[in-house]
Amino acid sequence: TQSRGGRGVTGIANLKREDVVRNFFVTKTHDHVLFFTNKGRVYRLRGYEIPDTTRQARGTALVNLLTLPPGEQVTAVFPIRHFEGERYLVMVTKQGVIKKSKLGEFGNVRRNGLIAINLDPGDELLAVDLSTGSRDIILASTQGMAVHFNEKDVRPMGRVARGVKAMTLDKADTVIAMDVVEDDRREVLLVTSLAFGKRTPIADYRHTARGGKGVKAFARQRDDIGQVVDQILVAPDDQVLMITSGNQVIRLKVGDIRKTGRDAKGVRLQRLGEGDEVIAITNLGKQAKQITEITGEPQQAEL
Repeated sequence: TQSRGGRGVTGIANLKREDVVRNFFVTKTHDHVLFFTNKGRVYRLRGYEIPDTTRQARGTALVNLLTLPPGEQVTAVFPIRHFEGERYLVMVTKQGVIKKSKLGEFGNVRRNGLIAINLDPGDELLAVDLSTGSRDIILASTQGMAVHFNEKDVRPMGRVARGVKAMTLDKADTVIAMDVVEDDRREVLLVTSLAFGKRTPIADYRHTARGGKGVKAFARQRDDIGQVVDQILVAPDDQVLMITSGNQVIRLKVGDIRKTGRDAKGVRLQRLGEGDEVIAITNLGKQAKQITEITGEPQQAEL
């Protein structure tokens, strides 16, 4: 754990120049790990099939673990303990299309993958989350807009369905993150590419109609803070990990990040090197809570 504004530590060493880290997740060896790709397909591995290694190691190429066609890239990763029960996978695309399907439809994923969602031309699958079917959804866009609506507005669909409109986007704007609200007492943490961040109570995000433009969630059109790169839900006693395109990782206490209004600039979370940008952030507190819910066993969250 470090202070807000620090440099962080190296999370992965010896990456190729064109490679960057996109996902953090916490899992156990016997969990099922679902890999969703930008082309709308889903693949599955067991936790023990992913090679164990050190914090600084490069890791194993996914093409050696999954049967990925040329041009297909993993964009969302989700660990699942079991597929039984009335639970749903909620999916959202970069162009603002949302879909939910019963988790049980993904219990038998073949080695070469299955279609998870049918995409419009030029669209890509962005994010996937697990839900009960009746929770609130918050979407964030790169230009600092957000839409907040109830999941009941999205009817359950088959595995190969397209989905429905979740958000109306301005030209050149795209959806950057989706969160399923499990607790209204949590707060929304937004982070920009130039390492500015802020946390805002969920109550400040008024409910809007599914498919609308939403509300302003960040100070827009500011070159000194960059574009929004991620959104997560946090509690004041949580800790988060943030990683940059230069593979610098910093671990922060959420309580050290100032609470502000929706359209505020926020505060600097990390000192970046020249040409470096923030690309992802994950909530260690939330990940540990998810594992406890799935396995019934408390566990220390790890990178």
